[in-house]
Amino acid sequence: VTPEFGDLTSREQQLEGTFRFMHERLRAHAESVAFFGGGAREKAMIESRFRELLEHSLLLLKKKWLFGILDDFVTKQLPHNVTWG
Repeated sequence: VTPEFGDLTSREQQLEGTFRFMHERLRAHAESVAFFGGGAREKAMIESRFRELLEHSLLLLKKKWLFGILDDFVTKQLPHNVTWG
């Protein structure tokens, strides 16, 4: 019943790698981008990758938080309450 944390973490790392690659590519070609006026396009591309990474990271964080609460309840609180019942 646990979320697929392995798959979610793998996707997060993939998105981080893509985001870093976009930054490195811009850094390597900054002069050409500036000369041809491609700053706005590059900014839009990098920001879209960042938004995608941020949304996925928030989803992963929420799932970890909810699973942590459920796991804490089932493993710590519920057994204690059942023994007093």
